[in-house]
This record gives sequence, structure tokens and C-alpha cells, in this order.
Amino acid sequence: KKQETQKDIRTISFSLKQKKTAIEDDIRVLDDLNTFITKILDWKKRMHDLKEFVAEEYSEEAALRRCISDLQRNNDLLKNRRIRSVNRLKSKKMELNKLKQNENYQQQRRECYQLAEVLF
Repeated sequence: KKQETQKDIRTISFSLKQKKTAIEDDIRVLDDLNTFITKILDWKKRMHDLKEFVAEEYSEEAALRRCISDLQRNNDLLKNRRIRSVNRLKSKKMELNKLKQNENYQQQRRECYQLAEVLF
């Protein structure tokens, strides 16, 4: 009976050692899995941060593009205004020259009439 008890104790001891080894192996696997999940969560957080950064950069870039477009449009408007102003000035200058020529013509005509009066 004593031998059976010792045999049972050895069997139970061996079985407990196997279970202990299996539990330790499971703990190592769970630790590895926990490390892997932590790395995935970190990666997911970095990807989220990157998406926010890209969205912010795109938003800033889009705002800059709109600003540049507005500046170009304003520049074009100013160029067109300047061209119209220059054309108006040229037109006024031509009118003024015509008026001066007409005034000179009128002056010369008066002088001719005065001279004709004196001569005749």
C-alpha cells in the first residue's frame, strides 16, 4: 500500500509539474500576446496621429491654395483696372490734344480774320 501511495504521489507530482509547465507556457504566450496587442495599439495611435497631422496639413495647404488663388484673382483685377485707367488716361490725353489743336486752330483762324481785316 505504501508503494502505491508513493507511486500515486509521484504520478500526482509529475502531473502537477506538467500542469505548472503548461501554465507557465500559457503565461509566456499571454505576455507575448499582450506585448503584441500593445504594439498594435501604439501603431493604431500613431496612425491616428498621422491622419490628424495629414488632415491638418492638407487643411493648411488648401487654405494657402485658396489664399494664393484669391491673391492671383485680386492681382488680375488690379491689372485690369490699371489697364482701363491707362486707356482712360490715353483717351483723355487725346481729347485734350484735340481740344488744344482746336483751340490753336481757333486762335489761328482769329488771327487770320484779324489780318484779313487789316489787309482789306
